[in-house]
Amino acid sequence: MPPSRLRFVIGLALVAVTLAVYRPVSTYRFVNLDDPAYVQDNPLLDACPFRAFTTIHAGYWIPLTWLSYQVDYKLYGLAAGGYHQTNLLLHAGNVLLLFLLLCRLTGATLPSGFAAALFALHPLQVESVAWVTERKDVLSTFCGLLALHAYTGYASRPGMARYLLVLLWLALALLAKPMLVTLPCVMLLLDYWPLNRLGGEGVESSRPIGVVSSAVLPAAKCGLEKLPFFALAIAAAVVTVFAQRHDAAIRSLDEFSLAARLGNALVSYVGYLEKVLWPFDLAVFYPHPGVPSLGRVAVAVLLLAGITAVVIRRRHDQPWLLVGWLWFAGTLFPVSGVVQAGWQGMADRFLYVPSIGLFVAIAFALGRLKPIGNWQWAMGNGQFAVALIVLALLALRTSNQLGHWRDSLALWEHARRVTPDNFYTHFSYGAALLDAGRLDEAAEQFLRSVELKPDHPFGHYELGLTRREQGRLDEAIACWTAALRLAPDYAEARLALAEARARRDP
Repeated sequence: MPPSRLRFVIGLALVAVTLAVYRPVSTYRFVNLDDPAYVQDNPLLDACPFRAFTTIHAGYWIPLTWLSYQVDYKLYGLAAGGYHQTNLLLHAGNVLLLFLLLCRLTGATLPSGFAAALFALHPLQVESVAWVTERKDVLSTFCGLLALHAYTGYASRPGMARYLLVLLWLALALLAKPMLVTLPCVMLLLDYWPLNRLGGEGVESSRPIGVVSSAVLPAAKCGLEKLPFFALAIAAAVVTVFAQRHDAAIRSLDEFSLAARLGNALVSYVGYLEKVLWPFDLAVFYPHPGVPSLGRVAVAVLLLAGITAVVIRRRHDQPWLLVGWLWFAGTLFPVSGVVQAGWQGMADRFLYVPSIGLFVAIAFALGRLKPIGNWQWAMGNGQFAVALIVLALLALRTSNQLGHWRDSLALWEHARRVTPDNFYTHFSYGAALLDAGRLDEAAEQFLRSVELKPDHPFGHYELGLTRREQGRLDEAIACWTAALRLAPDYAEARLALAEARARRDP
């Protein structure tokens, strides 16, 4: 089969399988985790589009994402299925863009298809696709992959128009989600392999078929041409820190010490690798563990250092190992928790882009074959069969994980089972039960939440709402008083307390 036809067939199959596996999301509801702020109660949805560029909302300045929600709102109103379908279409587009990018870069169709299939079907991607709030993930990746396509074109034939196109797509990616501040670093990795713009010893033979890069450049010149890209990334990072401080999302060193941040970052890298290899017990929220034990940190350091040493040693004959590993480690760093935002210790959605590096390394390392020409997957040696079995198992796990996102009750019930003694899952499950009118069960969850984290004012507030609905006004007043003791500026608690006192003491 001619290479162009093979790529067409594989690309079509990738999109079809992705849409088939994720098809149920079109019937799913919004969940009570950030979806109200991002969609249901978002004042930007029916505002002038210009306001998307002038407003910090929900702790972010992400105007392109707000604009995408505005389009969905015009099409679907507040029907959740339409928003889910947009997320799914963007994910399918990302799968196809990744496959075409790897084919364009390497000329190796089959390993490119396998890497894209891993990206499409791995259960860790469910959170980014099935959660409407994570539109920013799939949309920014869509623009980021187009930026890498544009960069590949620029590397083959440098020119100002091509350079500006890279800059444009990078800017759009950052306007959708600032996590892609590391994309210029990814471009530098591609300069090493497979573009071979740096002309490293032993990498010359890995130059892909069909890609003719520009003349070999000194590393300094490759770095200098990225300066405008890095300037954009730094500007996006500064705006993000300002926006999250504006929304009080960034946690102080009093809440999470430097030892807790660095220790958790190291341990989490290993945790992410475990989840890629064994994607079970995935949850929407993993609580921050605090300062991990010295033994866990030591094991993490040794493992990460060992992997790094191996891929560096193999860089000449298997450069994709080094590039894939550094892609994973580098793009994950902005959300590693060194700058702590929120209460989580790690999150599945953080792997949406970093996992690409691991999938590329795995796909091109199989069989220790150079990524040039056709990948000889003969049925006789079982490689093709093994790949299909792996993908089928991942698709089954993804389908199972997808079901937990059908509504808030299913989401938090599952999270409560797989992350026991988690104050946030008890709190959020209680909120879902309260919305469903299951007051006694909701109160039980809120009581457990405030027991696990007594200094969480929202838990006391929601418990107060539950007690009020149960007709236990004095207990509700006590809960809201406790919430205000912890957060004196908590306006909703102060209003609820005033109304309750007025009702009790007319």
